[in-house]
Amino acid sequence: MNKKFFIFIFIISVFLLKANETFAAKLYFDVYKNSLDSSIPSDDYLLKVELDTQGETINAIDGKVILPKDIVEVKEIHDGNSNINFWLQSPIEKNKGEIEFSGITPGGVSGESLLLFSVVFHQNNKNQGNISFDSIKVLKNDGQGTEIKTSVATLGLPANTSKSIADMKDGLAKDTIPPEIFEPNILNNVDSFDNKNLIVFATQDKDSGIDHYEVKEGFFDKFKKAESPYLLEKQNLHSKIYIKAVDNAGNERVIEFYPVGKIRWYLRYGIIGIILAVIAFFGVRQVWLKFIR
Repeated sequence: MNKKFFIFIFIISVFLLKANETFAAKLYFDVYKNSLDSSIPSDDYLLKVELDTQGETINAIDGKVILPKDIVEVKEIHDGNSNINFWLQSPIEKNKGEIEFSGITPGGVSGESLLLFSVVFHQNNKNQGNISFDSIKVLKNDGQGTEIKTSVATLGLPANTSKSIADMKDGLAKDTIPPEIFEPNILNNVDSFDNKNLIVFATQDKDSGIDHYEVKEGFFDKFKKAESPYLLEKQNLHSKIYIKAVDNAGNERVIEFYPVGKIRWYLRYGIIGIILAVIAFFGVRQVWLKFIR
């Protein structure tokens, strides 16, 4: 009797342990081919990176998508229509075959098919391989940044699908709306930049996604490609700063920014000019009064 009881307790314990190992979120891929017509040769695919929170509310995620670099070539990365509101690191292929990403959604988000971003890739050959995730962290929207245990899927190559990416291409071509308005900020207390003046900026484009940013300091300077945070070349903060956000369809949004607490140059010299004009006026007045006497 006692032996059966202990066996029963053991089975229940194993069952409870397995239940505790249930994943609270799931990352997976959805793949689309360039054409539904198999007579048209095409090896371009759209890879959608999606999240199922499985009832949880999450507010942060980061990690990598790993692609076999000898089999596929990344052509485009889009974060338009993403459920991530603010990218700390917008999806980018920093190293060949590795797409890094990190983002947050203040207030949290929950759902079954949440789009994070999408990747257009070319399949160079028919060799076998896998597209997978690495170093994934998903944080719960509980005010404490609790990490959620997350399952990750793997996509086998060669890709096999009957879904078409024609709609995605059409949507990108029709995007005529510039990125959203944004507000840059100056930072100067970052140790890794020797406490020099930095400018930080970020915006969204829900149609085709942000392609890149450009910065110029002063009206007569030229725009330079930039990433946030950007170390300012003119550390005196006297120059007007222009920040351009460009989406994947070529639409642009330019923000003009004056460093906080600094007097704009034309106002500063305008004040000096007014003072000199007042001095000159009273000087001429004194000479005129002496002359008419």
